[in-house]
Amino acid sequence: MRPFYDHAGIQIFLGDCRHVLPNITAEVIVTDPPYGLLDRDGKIHMAGGVVGDAAWGAWDESASWDWVALCREVTAAVVFHDHKDAGRAVAALAAADLPLRQFLYWDKGDSGINPRRNFVNCVEQAVYARRGTTPWNGGGATPNIFRFNRGPTPFHPTQKPVEVMAWIIRAVTDRESVVLDPFMGSGSTLVAAKLLGRKAIGIEMSEDYCRIAVRRLQQEVLPLHVEPEPTQASFFLDAS
Repeated sequence: MRPFYDHAGIQIFLGDCRHVLPNITAEVIVTDPPYGLLDRDGKIHMAGGVVGDAAWGAWDESASWDWVALCREVTAAVVFHDHKDAGRAVAALAAADLPLRQFLYWDKGDSGINPRRNFVNCVEQAVYARRGTTPWNGGGATPNIFRFNRGPTPFHPTQKPVEVMAWIIRAVTDRESVVLDPFMGSGSTLVAAKLLGRKAIGIEMSEDYCRIAVRRLQQEVLPLHVEPEPTQASFFLDAS
């Protein structure tokens, strides 16, 4: 399968991840699948507005976690998800022999403008799962709550800050790891991997977002406010 982009250890594949995943290998998944897009009226809501039909908008209804089983040789995964769907996320990873180790919580700093009369969710949740021996660069007992301001989202309506993805990648990989993002979007995971000297593979259904990701990766100087990586060699955790 020919990549859409292939340079300096970073590859992008254009297509449905379920078709691409059987043809690639990687050690660590770090991804933010689409979720929380469908309201009670069945419309797709993003960035405070309603957008037209989108094929991936049905994700909320189908909960297609079967993509996890297609990830060959993966030994660890960090996957963002709707907190109400945590059970299915954990079950899908466990079925792929990636048992739950911890939930992670990104404190976004503020909730933005939201007219609903209810408590507003100011955090996003991810599941961290792993098996066997896996690299760990997070230091000792690392808190599972981390705070980075959400900031602007110029490239994608649900864009994660590069700092968030870099914080995760640095903790759960070493420099030999290949990071996989099956739902690449505008490429924040790949940009973070590049900044940390990791190889990475991204998969995205939208050619427009693939092109945006390529432009971001082609920048030579990018801002990143994450604690520096330890100079000592990473140590490893077993599954016990």
